[in-house]
Amino acid sequence: MIFVYLAASVLFMAFAEYSIHRWWQHEYSYDHYYRHHSLSDNDLELIDLPWWRALAIATPIAFAMNFYTISLVTCFYLVVFMHAILWTLLHRAFHGISFGGIINRMPGFGALYRPHIGHHERPDRNYGAVFGPLVDIVFRTRREI
Repeated sequence: MIFVYLAASVLFMAFAEYSIHRWWQHEYSYDHYYRHHSLSDNDLELIDLPWWRALAIATPIAFAMNFYTISLVTCFYLVVFMHAILWTLLHRAFHGISFGGIINRMPGFGALYRPHIGHHERPDRNYGAVFGPLVDIVFRTRREI
């Protein structure tokens, strides 16, 4: 059952990443959108996703899940925590603030990097980061660069 909880949490997180990026950061948080896309690509405040902030945002959802099972909540928090770490590592590498280039040399990095940079050139497409094109394909916002 743990595998099902982990898979469900990953799927939820993929849609959450896409939704927050597309509809919150681009539609309702214009300051974030404008600053990150136009002025200061390497501002860590706009690039990093602190794990503690991600867990705080996830807490109301986890509280609702707690009525189902603690195992689901644990899996959910684990996925949210790992997503925040991966988001920060990848996003820093996308913007040239990598950790000695280790992330840049990982298999599959280019497949995530190209759409992200393309997103900065055309902000109406390629919203996925950690999960790449998965949800972009569902919402038809995936564009090859």
